[in-house]
Amino acid sequence: MFFSDSAAAIYRRWLKSQTALACLAVLLFALSAAFCGLQLEPDYFWHVKLGELIVQHQSIMEADTFSWTAQEYPVTEFAHSWLGSVVIYLFSLLGRYFSYQHAGAILYELCFYAILFGVLLFVQRQDISDLGSDLTVSSLLAIFPALCTVTVSPRPQAMGYILFALTLYLLRSWEKRKGSVLRVYFLPLIALLWANLHGGTAPMMLAFCAGTLLVSFVRVEAGQFTFNETPRKRKIHLAAATGLSGITMLINPYGFKLFLYSFLYNNSACKEGIQEWMPATIYSGFGLVFLALFAVIIAFSNRKFTLVSIVPVILSGGLTLLYVRGTPYLGIAMSFFLTDSLARYTGDIGRPVKKGILWGVLLCISGLLLLYGGVHFPETRDTWEKASWHVSDTMANEIKSGHYKRLYNDYNTGGMLIYYGIPVFIDSRADLYPEEVLRDGKELSTLTGNPEEILTRYDFDAILVDTSSPLYDYLSINSKYHLEYEETNLALFEPNNRM
Repeated sequence: MFFSDSAAAIYRRWLKSQTALACLAVLLFALSAAFCGLQLEPDYFWHVKLGELIVQHQSIMEADTFSWTAQEYPVTEFAHSWLGSVVIYLFSLLGRYFSYQHAGAILYELCFYAILFGVLLFVQRQDISDLGSDLTVSSLLAIFPALCTVTVSPRPQAMGYILFALTLYLLRSWEKRKGSVLRVYFLPLIALLWANLHGGTAPMMLAFCAGTLLVSFVRVEAGQFTFNETPRKRKIHLAAATGLSGITMLINPYGFKLFLYSFLYNNSACKEGIQEWMPATIYSGFGLVFLALFAVIIAFSNRKFTLVSIVPVILSGGLTLLYVRGTPYLGIAMSFFLTDSLARYTGDIGRPVKKGILWGVLLCISGLLLLYGGVHFPETRDTWEKASWHVSDTMANEIKSGHYKRLYNDYNTGGMLIYYGIPVFIDSRADLYPEEVLRDGKELSTLTGNPEEILTRYDFDAILVDTSSPLYDYLSINSKYHLEYEETNLALFEPNNRM
């Protein structure tokens, strides 16, 4: 033994303190980066309104109450993220204590970012310690894939990312036989939370659990892959935990129907016209980059990998190739795979950076990012308020005073109209609307169809349009309509024959 017991104890205390400092530094860095890239988007507003109604009525409405099209078309409310909407609504209440009325979205995003990266650092703390003597560099390396791919957004799916990271941690602990096998029985609790916070993606958890379990039975010794015999008892525990997860996932307002959500409500109009539902391409960024990195590590590593250890990357990579929205899950899976792969090697990675220099650089970067975010927040807020989907208080009051029954609005402005209690034509809950309504809305806003026929068929009594859209130019020169009210980003038209 190279060290005495007292020296080893001192080293362990130092390692723990360094781990704590490294985690704190990385969290500060992540928060700083998040502060400079905050987003405010239409989905946030209808989630706030939905959460408010659920809290007030203590129930989830069955019929859609946000759109006037629900009276004529089969638009049924499917609040698969009802609990997530309640959480966002509560954050919006906290935001009212600040000078900016939508500060709740910022608080939610910063809180989510801190929790996600805190979870990633905590569950990978052993591998981080094994990477090298400089824990801060190792910690940054551990969260880098997720930092690149997880978009800061005030939506319930952000909570699903955190639950996904916890799921991978439990599966990884099971595969590596670290800690008690009984840890896998936390999976049913995660399933219960996921089914109600963002139920649309919750069944994905069962796919990862079942995939891990099935692959553990595969015996293969070829190339870079090896078979790691898993004790029968551990397989039984994982099978039981997976089954219980499926049962607890049924504890949601929609029961088994939640498992069919993606098939019943994900229509082709969503896939064709909405970016996050589209297949990934080379332009979708880091998703395919990390798949390539994964292949390189497998090909050139001098250590072998078990099939179970690569299941999360394979499944999340497949999801990414199907939909752009799968990229964050791939980033989180790659965070685990990267630290696990590099921790296989002993010794330091490269030449260790002196702690003092690293801390100085990291704190300076974080400080500058925070300062930049603080100084430019008014400018960022102005950018949000000038966005094509942003509905001002004045515009909302103008629409309300018109008492319109059949208002036209485009896909993006619907969220804020719902926030103000104004019935919409369509909104970003695209998976609830019939394909024909979504297509007509898109064709009218872009003038790719027959605008006159669509306007006549829906008999709109007011039209809210983006001032930079082709529809704005079309209505401006159309003798059948007149401009009722206009702001920088939006204009309200009325038909001349409106009674």
